[in-house]
Amino acid sequence: MANTATPTPKVAVAGVAGAVVLIIVWVVGMFGVDVPAEVAAAATVIVSFLGGYLKHDATSPGNATAARQINLD
Repeated sequence: MANTATPTPKVAVAGVAGAVVLIIVWVVGMFGVDVPAEVAAAATVIVSFLGGYLKHDATSPGNATAARQINLD
């Protein structure tokens, strides 16, 4: 695999998931619901993990098309 600073799709999904949870907690707070920091942090970890888990890795053995795109074949 090429050594690059570009994040893989799995990493990008996990990062975006964390930002989405942050925005949801902020919006909920605008409606007067107090979300403790610990709960917001736990939600961020859970959603980030699920997003990274569910997103297929470009270099997984079952993804030959993506492997060819990054010249692993």
